[in-house]
Amino acid sequence: MARNIGTIVVVAILVGAGGATAAQVITGAQIENNSLTGKDVKNKSLTKQDFKGSVRGPKGDPGPQGAQGAPGAQGPRGDAGPQGPAGTPGPQGQTGAQGPPGPGTLLAHATMANGTGIATCQELATLALTVPGPGTVVVRGTLWISLSSPQGPGVVFIGTVRDTPPDPSSCQPIIGATVHELAGQVSAVDQTVPIERIFEVAAAGPRTYRIFGQAFNSGTANSGQFTATYYPD
Repeated sequence: MARNIGTIVVVAILVGAGGATAAQVITGAQIENNSLTGKDVKNKSLTKQDFKGSVRGPKGDPGPQGAQGAPGAQGPRGDAGPQGPAGTPGPQGQTGAQGPPGPGTLLAHATMANGTGIATCQELATLALTVPGPGTVVVRGTLWISLSSPQGPGVVFIGTVRDTPPDPSSCQPIIGATVHELAGQVSAVDQTVPIERIFEVAAAGPRTYRIFGQAFNSGTANSGQFTATYYPD
């Protein structure tokens, strides 16, 4: 047994000559480590103090689980992950209402200054122009007319714009025409008649627009101002 047990062993030594004996005290420094065994120690001669810290007993049963501790502080925010894949496109929404027309380009202007009898269908002005591409041409104008005889209620004037020559005998059929109605007017009364028509243009090129008018029961177109404005698609 190791000498750190601290036990002093008394060994009886027989002295050979004359049968004499002597007792000698042997210290732990004189004992070689791991040279003593259990046979060299007297039974029940060692106490708990002799084994303190040098001998480990069997493992005991686990104790009861302790109470849960308080949550720790929140850790720092991690880096952003990679962007996920794009989702599936949603269905197409409904078509919105048409917006107001954008700014147009004035391409032609015409003036009618001489009085023209309009008892029958008459060409009053011509607008010749070249459109730069697909779009819309709006022909607008104002015509001043005088009626040469009293008129009752109803249609008294038809004004229209065409991009092809009309039937020279009449302004019918009324295609994009301005119908001006009077109610119980007397003769020689001036009337202001607005005229407007919209034309769709499929391609660039020259265009000619003619303004026609007819007053029933006779009358005179005294003057007029007309324009053609182009709006691109």
